[in-house]
Amino acid sequence: MHQGVAIVQSGKTSVDPLVFPNLQNINRRRMADFIQDSVSVRMTAFNKKANTRERRAAILGEIDAFMSSLLSDNNPSSQRIDSYLIDAISPNTPESLAAGLFRIKIKVRTLSSLDVIVLDMEIGENVVTLVEAA
Repeated sequence: MHQGVAIVQSGKTSVDPLVFPNLQNINRRRMADFIQDSVSVRMTAFNKKANTRERRAAILGEIDAFMSSLLSDNNPSSQRIDSYLIDAISPNTPESLAAGLFRIKIKVRTLSSLDVIVLDMEIGENVVTLVEAA
């Protein structure tokens, strides 16, 4: 960071993503930052309000609407993510809700990039192109 501006020197980390799965393409981190920042801004309208069922449902609706816009079922050319899951049941207990804590677990599967395209070809006079039924 330089005077509040992020400077990216490389678009990839220099580690093996199989050994360190959290250190991968910068696209994953950028998308995570975008989603986290966007959702947190939407949550400010609910902060310090009464913890009612209706308000919790509105919070989930707000998150679902945003995630749905990234999924973009009605406009495939605008799709930004592959899928998502919102869980507000398993992380909450009556005790945590009574203490003013409402937890929401959000999982997002991002779209991968086309890093490698493999064309597996057979070309020649003896190539069989019809598949016979067994």
